Amino acid sequence: MRRWAHLLPYALFLLFAFLRLYRLGANSLWFDEFCTFGYAKNPFDASESCLYYALIQLVRNFSGLSEFWLRLPSACFSIASVCLTYILGKRFF
Repeated sequence: MRRWAHLLPYALFLLFAFLRLYRLGANSLWFDEFCTFGYAKNPFDASESCLYYALIQLVRNFSGLSEFWLRLPSACFSIASVCLTYILGKRFF
């Protein structure tokens, strides 16, 4: 059991990533996602988060118009934040 104990955080991370990405584009867009789509048309006109909207515009230009691709950058950032939280927690605690 102890041999496999160090793999548990990685297994949980993969489980979280799978659950976060599973059926990401299945539901229709919510109001805030429509707003994000609108701001992404002119990302540097927005006073806040212009880099995020520029990233959304880049993804939209690369992949087209779908719920999955519009939600993918946010899902990737949330997966990365879980990984970073684990790394920081392991290092400082």
